[in-house]
Amino acid sequence: MRNIARWLGAFLLAAPFAAAGPARAQVVYGTPPEIETGFVMTGWTLEQGDRKVTVRQVVAPLSGFLPLRDNAELRYFLARGSSQAEVDGDVHRLSGLSDLRFQFNRSLAQDRVFLALGLNLPTGKRGLDLESEWLVSHYLSQDFLSIPLRRLGAGLGLSFMAGGAVERGPFLLGATVAYEIAGAYESYAGIDDYDPGDQFNLSLRAETTRDGARAWAGFTYADYTGDTVDGVLVYDQNWYARTSLGVEKSTRHLRLETHGSYLVRDGATTYDEAGAALNNLRLYGNELYWSISGAWLGGRQERPWHLGPVAAWRLIDGNEYGTGRAAVLTLGVDGGFCVSSRIRAGLGLRLYTGDAAGGGLDLSGYQTSLTVVGNL
Repeated sequence: MRNIARWLGAFLLAAPFAAAGPARAQVVYGTPPEIETGFVMTGWTLEQGDRKVTVRQVVAPLSGFLPLRDNAELRYFLARGSSQAEVDGDVHRLSGLSDLRFQFNRSLAQDRVFLALGLNLPTGKRGLDLESEWLVSHYLSQDFLSIPLRRLGAGLGLSFMAGGAVERGPFLLGATVAYEIAGAYESYAGIDDYDPGDQFNLSLRAETTRDGARAWAGFTYADYTGDTVDGVLVYDQNWYARTSLGVEKSTRHLRLETHGSYLVRDGATTYDEAGAALNNLRLYGNELYWSISGAWLGGRQERPWHLGPVAAWRLIDGNEYGTGRAAVLTLGVDGGFCVSSRIRAGLGLRLYTGDAAGGGLDLSGYQTSLTVVGNL
């Protein structure tokens, strides 16, 4: 049943960091301690008429896990980020550490039940200035840009997750429930009691395997409590729901995968200084995503390698503030190989092209990544 425990590993540890390629967010028992590092370099160019903005980011993440006993482990995540935005010839910079995140994972009942407890330590950069650093943060938060590290520091936080899985005929069915408590912190200079609110998350998933092919379907619902400043409600993000489908087919020398999702977002409520609601409008539109990837598999059993192309398409509806839709095409390649019995490495390249603001803003970008994983 350990495959069920691994399959339930959609946890919150790496939530603030989405690197190129799939995140390794699975529980692995019976293996030695592991450490993972590398870098992700991202660049975007935004052009509207004669105006040009360039956004750059270099991130060096550090993560890994430590087995504590059978069916129990500790995971951690930390990153160093350096970002800049060049606007009308002026360069603005934002650099620093992310928060340090720990998560303790435990499986019970022959790995049919999964429990997790997470801790967010406020080691990251906070109290951003309202000039250069705020401007960089503004561009990093744009939803149509693929950015690995959108935020550095936050407040002290706790997260709790429980999940379960059962086998019913050819199907593997699972569900997880999570709640993350976010503490108050100084988000910008002079705003020293900003509380971003808590998050509730419910995920459902069904999976089946037949003749070397694996198919799955998933549903995720998330909701938030309101953001406050000095105890006064200022913003409420409200809920979103995501439905996803995917298929993977593997042979001895080839792996093909395609998956897609549709994200529905509710409106967000803003409030005045007295806490009275001003409006309820969607800040971000609904989103359609689809990707297809392939990989050639080779090498000896003890030294395998893989290499293959990746393509993806994102279409984001316009919001209710008058900003038009965005569309981004991604083309890239992923590869990986074993350096030794204890060390493996991965390489990734992404090229982006598209537009936003209903076609009024031209987008182009790239992302390169190197990952090195070592078993201690």
